[in-house]
Amino acid sequence: MSISIKMLARLAYPVPLKEKQSQSGFEATRYRIFLKYMIIILVSNTILETE
Repeated sequence: MSISIKMLARLAYPVPLKEKQSQSGFEATRYRIFLKYMIIILVSNTILETE
């Protein structure tokens, strides 16, 4: 599960390595927000499927 989320995050935010190093703080925050939304979406989808 975590591997697929990481892959989706990489696909959603294709950032060059140089840019990542210069904006590491901003990138980490954006990545965390994206992960939070991905987890919410995945959880809500599983809840809807089970009902």
